[in-house]
Amino acid sequence: MIDFKVIPECYIDTKLIKVLVPPQNHYNHQKGCSNVVKVMKEKLAGDFALGIIDRDKVELGYASE
Repeated sequence: MIDFKVIPECYIDTKLIKVLVPPQNHYNHQKGCSNVVKVMKEKLAGDFALGIIDRDKVELGYASE
């Protein structure tokens, strides 16, 4: 179930993490930084989760916490 708590944002990030650390099942790929944050705040609140997002022009407030 740990694979579900690794949340890459884009397809390149997902490919990279799959090559570096092959998942037992699949990673929790989300499309867009805001969707990664949404999953972390709503579905995985209180749990350890690793969100992998790109550095965008606008920094998300949650990323600075």
